[in-house]
Amino acid sequence: TDLDELGRSYIGALADEIAKWLKRISPTEPVGVAFSGGIDSGAVFLVTYHVLRQLGMSPSRLKAFTLNLGEGPDLQQARDFLERLD
Repeated sequence: TDLDELGRSYIGALADEIAKWLKRISPTEPVGVAFSGGIDSGAVFLVTYHVLRQLGMSPSRLKAFTLNLGEGPDLQQARDFLERLD
């Protein structure tokens, strides 16, 4: 029932799985994330960035992809998310 502990467990498990995956691919390959700017894809994007840095890999490999079907909410939400990160 401790939301903080649940969040730490969720993000910790996500980071562990991303680290396992990154260690299996070439360190020069780009890494793509489907990104809507929502909480789930935002978490995957930020944790992937963090794990890349933690493993001493270049975070410039990380690429976010947003599907734009013409004035849909995902594109603006993704832009707003990234803008808040500066």
